[in-house]
Amino acid sequence: IRRQQPVCIIDSNYAYTNEDGCESSASTELEVNALPDAGFTELAVTYFANDPVVLITPNEVGGVFSTSGPVVLIDNGDGSVILDPTQTPIGGLYTIIYTITGPNGCTNEQIHEFSIVAFTAVGFNGLLPTYCEGDENGNLVGFPADENGAFSATVPDGALIDNGDGTA
Repeated sequence: IRRQQPVCIIDSNYAYTNEDGCESSASTELEVNALPDAGFTELAVTYFANDPVVLITPNEVGGVFSTSGPVVLIDNGDGSVILDPTQTPIGGLYTIIYTITGPNGCTNEQIHEFSIVAFTAVGFNGLLPTYCEGDENGNLVGFPADENGAFSATVPDGALIDNGDGTA
């Protein structure tokens, strides 16, 4: 096992003089060792329930990933893991923890909190499969139909008018 060099060495001394004037002292040397790097791939704070899997790679391999709650982490066998938002219940805060102990015996950890939120399925209707020049305008209705939806298209100017309420 490779031993890391200490960050610093501290010499500590204690001197004592009793009431008779006798002096005595003690000293010791102590090493302050570096912590291993517990950092890992930067993660989002929020994932949608239909987001693709996320590869999580530690900065320094040899540690262990753990989680709080029903978070599914898939071990890749190379130090990295995969977070699958589709396999984690909507909610949170969930926690992913990476803990690593270095060759000097020092342990470090990084904690990341995140949540899973529901995604909104969207669509629209009101179009025929084909149109001829001069046909009447169609009415498009998006769902959900509210001010959060907006229509756009690659068409000549004025051919599509977004009403700002989920309809066009």
